[in-house]
Amino acid sequence: MKPKVSTFMEAQLNIQSTTKATIIQNIRDVFNTRLSITPSKNDLVKAYLNLVASKGMPGNMPTTNQTNSQSPKTTPKNTHQRQRTATTNWNIRRLPGTETIEFKKPFNGNAYTMVKAMEACLRQAVREASPPISILAGWWWSPLSSNFTITLAGCPNTNLVHKYREAILKPFGPNIFNLVPNEGQTRLAFTGVPIYCHKDSSLPTSKELLMELGRNLPYCDCGIIEGPVWTKAMLEDSKKEKGAFTMILSDPNRKLGGIIWKPAYMFGSRLTVHFATRFIPFKQCARCHMLSHTTNECHRPADYVHCHICGQPCHTAAEHRTKCPNVCQHRGLLCNCPQKCFNCVYANCPGTGHLAIDESCPLKKNMRHTPLSSQTSDAAQPLPSLTTPPAPPSAPTTKTPARVDDL
Repeated sequence: MKPKVSTFMEAQLNIQSTTKATIIQNIRDVFNTRLSITPSKNDLVKAYLNLVASKGMPGNMPTTNQTNSQSPKTTPKNTHQRQRTATTNWNIRRLPGTETIEFKKPFNGNAYTMVKAMEACLRQAVREASPPISILAGWWWSPLSSNFTITLAGCPNTNLVHKYREAILKPFGPNIFNLVPNEGQTRLAFTGVPIYCHKDSSLPTSKELLMELGRNLPYCDCGIIEGPVWTKAMLEDSKKEKGAFTMILSDPNRKLGGIIWKPAYMFGSRLTVHFATRFIPFKQCARCHMLSHTTNECHRPADYVHCHICGQPCHTAAEHRTKCPNVCQHRGLLCNCPQKCFNCVYANCPGTGHLAIDESCPLKKNMRHTPLSSQTSDAAQPLPSLTTPPAPPSAPTTKTPARVDDL
C-alpha cells in the first residue's frame, strides 16, 4: 500500500535540502495539481503556502519525515507556541500619488532620534509610561528614500498597530505616509469597474469605492491596509467606461488566497479580481550589469569592465571572442558557447537562452522604465512573489496575476 503523503511545514520549505522539484512533486501528490509555470523557489514556497491555506489544511501536519512514534509533547500547536515571533517589521511608506510632494527627513535623517520621537508620541497618545507597542529600532531604506522601517517587539495585532498609527506617523509631519506590515499582506487588483464620475468629472474617492465594495460579504470585514486606489492608467484617462483599482489587505495567516474566486460586484456589474503584480523602477548598471543598482550607485571604480556575455571581469563584450573562459573549446573564430545570464544564475533561476542585458530576462519582466528624475526618489522595492492563485472547488484553472500599470 502506497504511504500517504502529507504537506510540508513552512520551516521545512525554506531549508536548502527541500528543492523545487520536491515541492512540485508534493503539490502533485497531495493536491493533484500541476503548475502551469515554474517560478523561483521563494515564489514557489509562497504559492505552496497559499495552496495549503485555500484547501483548509493547517500546513503543520506531520510530513513524510515524521513517524507515528512522535511524542505528544511536541505537537504542532505546542511547537507554534514555543516559536512565537520575537520581532515584527512594519514599513512607513508614502501614500500613492504623493511622490511629487516635497518631504525633508526630520532630525537630519537621524534614525535613532526618529525612533525616540515616535516612542514619545506613543506615550502621549496612551498617557502611560509603557505603551502597548514597543518600537525597538528603525532605519531609512536608503539615503535617497523617504520610506522608513520600524521593528516592533513581539507580534502585536494589526488592529492594535492601526489604532496608534497616527501617533507613530506624527514625527513624519504631513499626512502623506501610511503604516503597513512588512509581511502578511495581499495586494489585489479589481478590473472591469464601471466608471461613474461626479459632476466635476472627478472619479469616485477611495471612501466611496470602499463603501460600494463593502456591500460584498467577503470584503466587508477585511483588514484594509491601503486603498482602494485607482490605477495610474485610470488617473491619466478618466474617460474610460470601465477602470481598475488596487488595494492591500491584511493577510497574516495567508487565508485570503481563495477570495479572488468569490464573485464581487460594484455599481451593478461583476468585477474580475486578480493578485496584483507591482512594478519596480528599472535598474541595471551599465558597468557591472547587475540589476540591484544604477551606474551612478555602483561602488566599483569607473574603469571597471565586466563582460555581459560570460559574466567575467577584466574584459568587455567586444573582447569576449578572444578572452572567453572556454575559448579552447570554440569550433571556430567566433564564440559558440550557449547564452547564459549570470544575473539569473545568481538568483537561482534558469539563465539559459538569454544574456544579462536582454530585455527578455525574466528578472526584468516586473520592471518599468521611469524618467531619470524619478529613479532616485525611492529605493527599489523587492520583486513581489509570483504566487499561483489557488484553484476554485469546481474548476482547477489558474488566473494570471494582473499587472497594475497596464490596467
